Amino acid sequence: MLNKILILIIFFPAGIMITKYALYIVNEWTGTWEWAERYLGAGGSYNACKILGIMVSVLSILYATGSLEYMIQSTIGTWGIFGGRQGLY
Repeated sequence: MLNKILILIIFFPAGIMITKYALYIVNEWTGTWEWAERYLGAGGSYNACKILGIMVSVLSILYATGSLEYMIQSTIGTWGIFGGRQGLY
């Protein structure tokens, strides 16, 4: 339980900071990302950085509440992987 709280305390603000400072991160640290510019259009590197920050924040909340494990287990069980239900009923 303590590790989930620590993950939340570290990664939720980190995701917010990534989202807030996407312009600085791309300009000063990473440079533009070719794949993001190609698939997301002009300014795609900044948008990809913001999407990454939002994903980090959301995944940290899901992990801390236990929802991430539930979603993964229910998905694996539905697909029939590792002894789940086989086929559609």
